[in-house]
Amino acid sequence: GSTVQLRGDAEIGSEGQFVQGRFPIFRISTNDDMRVDLDRVGQVNKIQIRATQMDLRPFLKQELSSSSAPSNAMGDLDIDLKAGVLTGYLNQSMQQADLRLSNRNGDIRDFRLTAKFEQQLVSGQMGKGDTGQSAILIESGNAGDLLRFLDLYRRMQGGRILLQIS
Repeated sequence: GSTVQLRGDAEIGSEGQFVQGRFPIFRISTNDDMRVDLDRVGQVNKIQIRATQMDLRPFLKQELSSSSAPSNAMGDLDIDLKAGVLTGYLNQSMQQADLRLSNRNGDIRDFRLTAKFEQQLVSGQMGKGDTGQSAILIESGNAGDLLRFLDLYRRMQGGRILLQIS
């Protein structure tokens, strides 16, 4: 198995509730190089991640697993992630990644993504799905790289894609 390594400080309130954490060293996977700041603001947990390199596979595996429902274990979340390199499956990596995500009561309310697969842009945002419901829309100038990164399909090379996740 993998070993999580973190160093830093956490503040717990008088009633045992989490208040904030500053972790200048935070590793979930061996090659991770990131710092994480956590703050509780009202009922929202704000997570800021700054990474030279971050392995997304543990998160992708959990979120893309057909047997797991979306997790709300951390409650309402605002995630602000900036990373030089995000590693996915099949030796694929995104560069210059900037991700913003807001989750309220288990529902994704805001999603924004900009990144690159080599020179091809990847972008994501909230939008309307085919039936009018809220959906995450992710567009890539390299469909093959995106599908391999997510471990959804291995045999495509190049192409454009618009993924709709609802």
